[in-house]
Amino acid sequence: MRLRSLDGPSKRARSPVQIIRVALAVGFGCYAVYLFITGGRPVFTAVCLLLAVYNGIVALTAARSPVGTVSSRLEDAASPTGLRIGAVSRPTAVCLDELDGVIFDMDGVLCDSEPFIAEAAIRMFAERYGSTVRPEEFAPFVGTGEDRYLGGVAERHGIALNLPSDKHRTYEIYLEIIRGRLKPLPGAVAFVRDCRASGLKVAVATSADAVKLEGNLREIGLPVSSFDAVVCGDEVAAKKPAPDIFLVAARKMGCAPGRCLVVEDAPNGVRAAKAAGCRCLGIMSSFGEEALENAGADAVAPDLERARAFRDGVELV
Repeated sequence: MRLRSLDGPSKRARSPVQIIRVALAVGFGCYAVYLFITGGRPVFTAVCLLLAVYNGIVALTAARSPVGTVSSRLEDAASPTGLRIGAVSRPTAVCLDELDGVIFDMDGVLCDSEPFIAEAAIRMFAERYGSTVRPEEFAPFVGTGEDRYLGGVAERHGIALNLPSDKHRTYEIYLEIIRGRLKPLPGAVAFVRDCRASGLKVAVATSADAVKLEGNLREIGLPVSSFDAVVCGDEVAAKKPAPDIFLVAARKMGCAPGRCLVVEDAPNGVRAAKAAGCRCLGIMSSFGEEALENAGADAVAPDLERARAFRDGVELV
């Protein structure tokens, strides 16, 4: 099993204990050979040989365990979280033992549709209200669902939205502009498929409406049929950081929340996952490591390509 490092091939530092073990193995081995050649006592020869072999095995075992990289043995995966937090500059090992399901947020985890929905909304405001809206005006409303996403900006401009109609038009524009442009984030497709192949249930839980969810998943090559369950924003009244959306996803998969891993990119999503009783992997596509860990993430990775999944000690690749 190989683990890739962002810094190139894994470098293994040798500890002082490992160096001492190698020296002892060589020393006892040489002495055993000397006793054998000079006709020394067979008992002493045998003891020296055994000590040489023992120290050699210990040194070899230590050499096989990467130091400063993510360990494929995952002894520390037996922690209460079941997740190992690796150095973010290297692959993060995610132990999926004792899990039944994985719940993925959509935007910022599987794909990044925010620039496109902002573009669509800007065009809708210009088309219907003759209003010029800037992309950064939508930032405070990301992840709140499209009603608030459009409504929050409309309030700032004194616009009274015809929400069902305006939202419908925004989605028409959106589905048109994402064709051939919206791509999966690194590692997303492979991670989902690896989880399914290992026997885990998989779900998507997003604050977005169904039309956006279906369009996004279709465009990135993970249609709705790839998942055991999907939950959209209109299925829950309380939005993140309330745990409702993840509780519904776990129920739809038939899994206990405590046996689910949530993959999230935003602090509110992480808080929602932890409030639901799930474990959480934070993806740093939108927020930094510190923000995600402060929100309660059990592990953090730059993206799913560098979040290496393990089950029963075997990497799911």
